[in-house]
Parts: sequence; structure tokens; C-alpha cells
Amino acid sequence: MILISGANGTAGRAVITHLARRGVTVRALVSNAQSAQSIEAFGATPMVGDMRDPEVRRRALAGISTFYHIAPGLMAEELDVGRQFIAQARGEGIKRFVLHGVSYPYAPNIDFHWTKMKLEVELLKSGLAFTIIRPTQFMQNITWSLPQILQLGEFALPYAPERRMGFVHIDDLGKAVANVLTEPGHAGATYELCSTARPIDRNHIAAALSRAFGVEIRAVRCSFDDLQGSHFFASLTAAQRQQLANMYEYIDRYGTAYFNNDVLQMLTGEPTTSYQAFADELAHTTIPSQT
Repeated sequence: MILISGANGTAGRAVITHLARRGVTVRALVSNAQSAQSIEAFGATPMVGDMRDPEVRRRALAGISTFYHIAPGLMAEELDVGRQFIAQARGEGIKRFVLHGVSYPYAPNIDFHWTKMKLEVELLKSGLAFTIIRPTQFMQNITWSLPQILQLGEFALPYAPERRMGFVHIDDLGKAVANVLTEPGHAGATYELCSTARPIDRNHIAAALSRAFGVEIRAVRCSFDDLQGSHFFASLTAAQRQQLANMYEYIDRYGTAYFNNDVLQMLTGEPTTSYQAFADELAHTTIPSQT
């Protein structure tokens, strides 16, 4: 049986979908009953509990052979919880520990990146058979701001539009991680998952959206303060906002362009999803705002 923690997030649902198609039994650790109901529809057996609780972790790991650990986004206790999961996984005799990491973890001024780097070190020292997954930014992250983008004709973020980055389609990630979790031969590997065949910038993204939706969209730069009024940012603590501000500052200075873009296709044996294909997919499922 496979355990997935933080299972009701975007990545967890994608991985569970592909595991369920193969008939793999998945235990999904989620934080509340609503998430349990949601994740059950994807084909997993939900377990409700707070992963910060040692007893919850013990019950979640019991009888498990393979563990895919996904920490909730910007979780304040992520480092301690991850260390405890590693220690308890050793005690339970877990055969495979797969860590959902982050691209560019080696950025000490971005706390949630640097935390995942520390957890990678903990795994290296643990003696567990481990695999590290480092996804690039999800293409689907744009969906929270898409209505405003379509309304204003601008894709605004607080970094230069020319900065190049890698992006992964969540379904591509789901396929690849499902393979890693069920196939032999991935122990000790660190995989960067990037769907785009080359790094792209926000001008490329704006052009893809323009073609897909039949409207003119420009990539522009805004200030970080301009994002504060959105529903997503309004729900964050001051510390979490600062982490994101640090992330955008890093992207503005360096971008995140350096990946092996062939790894994902190597893992799945299938072509990956281009940003244009993703934009076309969005256009077929999204009703543009009329306001």
C-alpha cells in the first residue's frame, strides 16, 4: 500500500488519479472531512488527521510499503514534520520514501525552498531508499488569476517578463510520480519534472494565452503590493507573504531556467505537454469573464 500525505492538494490528486487507474491501493492523509470526501472520489482511501501529530503519523505509516510525502504549501512546521516522518518511516520499516520537493531548493532566502533542501539532506543521512521529486512551477498555478488576466488583457507578476522558467503540467507530474512509486529502479534518484521542452518566459505564456482565448494579452511587471488584494494573498500570514516576496525577488534576478527538460518524458515514455497545449485546454474549460 502507498501512503500520500497532503493528498488533497493539486499534486496529490494528480498522482492518486494515475495510481487508481492502475488499481493501486492508496491511503491518503488529509486534514479534514471535506478533503476526505473529495479525495475519496479520486480513488484513494482517506485518513483524516493532523500530520503534526506523532500518533497520526504512526497510524498513517502503519502497514505502508511506499510513502510519498507532500507537505502543505508554506507550512510553518514543515521541517520538523518532515524530519519526524523520516524517523518514523525508518522505525516502521518503510521500503521507499519519496519526497515531493521543489525546483531550485538551494535558495536560502526562500524559506520554503531551503526547508526542502534540508529535508533532502535528512533523507541522504537516513539510510532509507529514497527518491526526490523536484517539480518546476505548475502550469495550473495561473488559474487563480486567469479571470483578471482575461479581463485586463495583462498577465502581471512582480518580476521581469523576460525571465525564463520551467513549467510542468500537473497531469504529466501525476503520470511520472505514479511510475516512480510503482516501478523498481528509482532509489537514490532526484528528478526535475519540467513539461516545457525549453525554458519559457512570461511573454511566451501571454502569447499562448492570446492564441488560445482569441484576445490580446500582454505580459507586464507589477509590484508585489499589487498582489495583496487577491483572495489567495489575503489568506496568507505576514511570514508567508514574505516568503513569496523573496521568491519573486529571486526569480526577478535569476529566473529558474536551468533544468534537464527530457527527464519527465524519460519517466513517462510519452510526450510532455507544451504551454500552448495547456492554454488551449484552459480555453476549452474556462468561460471568460464578461465584466
